[in-house]
Parts: sequence; structure tokens; C-alpha cells
Amino acid sequence: MQGRIYYNTPDPPRYGFYCVDLRTGETIWWRNSTGYNLTAARAGYGNIVPAPYTPFYIQIAAGQLYDYESPNQHGVIPYLWGWGTTGWRGEGIYYTQAYELFDAVTGNWILRFVNALTGTTVFGPKGELLVYMLGPSWVAMWNSSKAIPPGEPVGSGAWQWRPPLGATLDWRNGIQWNVTVPALPGQTLVKIHRTDFRIDKDGVIIAYAVPANATFPVPFTEVGYNALTGERIWVKTRERNIAAANYPILWYGPAGEGVYTFYARETLRWYAYDVFTGDQLWVSEPQDDSAWNMYTYGGMASIANGKLVVAAFGGYVYAYDIKTGHRLWKYYVGPSGLETTSGSWPFYQPPTIADGKVYVASGEHSPNNPMWRGGKLVCLNLADGKLLWNISFFGVGSTRGGTAVAEGYLVALNEYDSRIYCFGKGPTSTTISASPKVAATGSTILIEGRVADESPGAKGAPVVADEDMTSWMEFLYMQKPCPSTIRGVAVTLKALGSNGKTIEIGAVTTDMNGVFKKLWTPPAEGEYTIVATFEGSESYWSSYTETAVGVVSAAAAGAGVSSTDVYIVAAAIIIAAVIIAIAILKRKQK
Repeated sequence: MQGRIYYNTPDPPRYGFYCVDLRTGETIWWRNSTGYNLTAARAGYGNIVPAPYTPFYIQIAAGQLYDYESPNQHGVIPYLWGWGTTGWRGEGIYYTQAYELFDAVTGNWILRFVNALTGTTVFGPKGELLVYMLGPSWVAMWNSSKAIPPGEPVGSGAWQWRPPLGATLDWRNGIQWNVTVPALPGQTLVKIHRTDFRIDKDGVIIAYAVPANATFPVPFTEVGYNALTGERIWVKTRERNIAAANYPILWYGPAGEGVYTFYARETLRWYAYDVFTGDQLWVSEPQDDSAWNMYTYGGMASIANGKLVVAAFGGYVYAYDIKTGHRLWKYYVGPSGLETTSGSWPFYQPPTIADGKVYVASGEHSPNNPMWRGGKLVCLNLADGKLLWNISFFGVGSTRGGTAVAEGYLVALNEYDSRIYCFGKGPTSTTISASPKVAATGSTILIEGRVADESPGAKGAPVVADEDMTSWMEFLYMQKPCPSTIRGVAVTLKALGSNGKTIEIGAVTTDMNGVFKKLWTPPAEGEYTIVATFEGSESYWSSYTETAVGVVSAAAAGAGVSSTDVYIVAAAIIIAAVIIAIAILKRKQK
């Protein structure tokens, strides 16, 4: 947010979080979160071992840009939210949480919410943090803008956004609505999980339920709720079987553009449904290029620009038309031989889609040590799936993602070296010089200079051609061997004469050290400003610089103005001295 990256301390016991400058990688601040210890008795949750428990500290769960507009205040305010488990409700379905609010500019703690419930979090049209919750016969929605009271209860303060510093607030005061819906006869809504239901941007909640005390596999029921009112709008019983109660949370895919999706790993097919009616729209052809695609999760997909894009475990990326299910293209990362167990480099994260491009990195859930080699972060053309570039990379595993795009930069965590990488156009600098600075008419001057990378991580390195970017970046940042040959970039040279006319000197290409050179003969006497311009590329921003030379007549140059002519005059003087010496010697001989 606002040119900053926020991430949590990755090492156990995992307390504290960082704020880093997006463009430079410089750490702006780190905040210690040990004051927000949320250690809880989590016995009964799956297979978690009973007490004693490892302390659990608040970590950043979401960033927020809240647009507050009133007759008395206007503007967008950045916040960070953290939440974590503090105990279990008696129902055994929902567990309570504490929500912590932090200032995104400084990282300072602002306030805390208690008596909170879990749910699925999304953002409203003004950036409000919304939490949707489902029960056996009710639907509720919590709104952060309702939970935080105005600056004053009456008067102008009622139109001011002033979160009370250091306060402990009751989370339940932010429940915007809680409605009762008919129960499903013989059906039990499965325990709410972050991915148990999808909230489409058009405002429909998708949930699922299974028969009470059922043995699996069983058919299951899906339900659609109006996200604005909680009203139940449709109920559908699916004929697909599921193997266990919690499995659908893994197989539900993304929702968007009026469609929600589900991946059936048994058949390697994708199913798409209308969010407003629950009706099935299409079933895809099987992703049977690799049997390893059965390990694809529903979360390993994204919807954008009318396409469902899937990163599959078998090393494939697929794109489908979101309305028809027609496969538009597929990309294969290639065979890995014996390097990996699957015979290819698996993808294991949802694609990040931006600016007509698809970004996805190789990875897996639990790689062996040492990690397999050859993983790539790939950039594909969204329109046709063609590879635009790739680089050595091991992406964040599971369906947590691992890449983000903001302000023209791609940020990703590389698990090969546990470093965050930022990809984008790098700033450059161009230098130039000319010699001699003053030359005689008809003389040739040498123009030379250099184009350098000014990125914080490669400052002073030569700028190279886009075609060689992968091997060059791997050398600069990843300790790979230096390429034996590297192509440079084009630099245009122009001269602006004292008469106001522009002369095209020509284009030159830098060498692998970023250096360029050009011999040039100025056409006439006068002062010249020589301009060197690097126009930029897909990898670098442009830069330019200039220098000046003067051209004088030969007579003026003979006055010692030109260093070349100084040598000529000096030689003439030496010759004259020799002639005089010979004459004197001959006179003595007479």
C-alpha cells in the first residue's frame, strides 16, 4: 500500500512485522507484537496437540485503505489489521478472535476488539472491512466502519473519523445485520473456514452443507445468499460426491464476473455455476495432460478479463473462457527429468494477473531437502499463453499465493534463498564525454559514454538487452554464472549546433560493460551540444545526458587552442631548432 510492503516475521515464534519500501527494499520500520499474545487452548481443533501451547502472537492479516467522506472530513486512511484465535465458542463451530488495528504509516497500535467471531473477510466499496458469518439458520455481517464509533456522539464530531487510541471495543457492536434463514432439513453447514464460501463482487455468498452424521462420500448441497441482506436466494443439491466434510474447502475455486467455480480432482475437470441462480454453466474438458494435476487445488486459480486461469500441479497453466468453459490455451513449463518426482516443475499457487499478464511460480507443499532445482517464475501473455519471460524461482507453496502486483512492480518471495524480490523497470543513468573538447575544422572527435543500471540492488551494473535479462538478473542477484556474452542497448546521438539546427550523429550499441563510443566529424565551426539518449526498454526506464564541444578554424587552433595542434607546433619548433643548430655548426666549420 502507498509504495510500501508489509510482511510478518517468518521465523518462530513469529512475532513482529515489517514495513519495507517497495522501490528500494529498505526497511522503514519493524514493530514488536509480543504485547499481543493470543495463546489459546486449542484442544479439539483437528489434530492439534493439547497444552502446553506455543505462544501465538498477532500478525498482520490484512491491509486497509478506508475512504472516509463526510461533511466534515474527507480522505483515504491506511490501516493494518491483525487477528488471531483466543478461544472456542460453546457451539463448537465458531471460535472467537481478537482483532487489533494498527497505523499503516508508523506501525503503532491503535485499538483492540474483543468478543469477535471468525468469518470470511472482504472489503466494501469504501474500503470497509466486512466479515460474513454463517450459522445453521442465520447469516450475519460485521462492518468495521460501524464497529468504531464517531469522534463525538453529536455535533460536528459525529462527522469525524477518530478511532479511540488504546481502546478495547466490543466487536459485536459492529454487526450490521443478522438475519434468520430457513434451516436445511437433514443438512448441517460445515464448520466455517476462510475458503468455505465465496463472496462474488456482485454480492452473492456461496456456502455448502452436508447431511448430518453422514458417511462419505456423499452428495452435498450448495446455498446462495444475498451478500447485502443475507436473504437466501437459491438452494442446489449437487450430484458430485465428496470424500470428507472438509474437502470442499480445498476444491472450491475462485468466484468473479458472475461465476463461481469448483474443481473435481477425481475427474480433473472444472465446474462453473451462475452465482445468482446456482445453475451449472459448463464443465471443462479434463486437465489430463498429467496425472499429477489431481493435486491441483481450487485455490490455484484466478479469474480476470473473462478468463479462468489455472496453475496445475503437473506443470501446466490453463486458461478457460469464464462464460463457456472453452479452453483458450495451455502452457507447459517443460519436463524436469529425474529432478522432481512428477517429471515436471509443479505449480502450487494461484496465478497473479495484472496488465494482461499471468505470473505464477513453481513450488510445492513440502519439498525435500535439498530442494529440487530448475523451478521458475514465469510471465505469460494472458491473451494467448505465450511465455514472455522466466527466472529461477521457488514460489510460496500451498494456496497462500506469494506474488503481488502494485504500482507497476511485481513482488514475490523466492524460497530458494528466502528473499523478497521486486521485478519491474529499473532506473538508469547515461554518461557521456567527448575529446578533444575543442577541435579544428575537419577534425574528428571521439564520443564515448556508458549506460548504467541505477536499481538499488544493482547500482552501477551495465544495462543489457531484454533478450539477455534472465541470465543477467540471475548472475546479479542469484549467484549464477556470469553469461559469456551479453548484448547491450541502443543509444542515439544527436548534436545541437550553435545555429539551432539538430544533426543526427547516429545510433550506437553499448557493449556488455555498458560502454558506447562513436567517432564524429563536426561539419563546421561553432559550439555543439551532444546529447546521448537511451530510450528505455521493457526492462529499464529511459535516461539521457549531454556534453559540449567547440570547433574553430585551423588558424585559431594553431594558437594552441587544440591539443593536437599543440603537438604540431611543438614539432615545428623542434625542427626549426635543429636547422638553426646545423647552420651554427656549419659556420663554425668554415
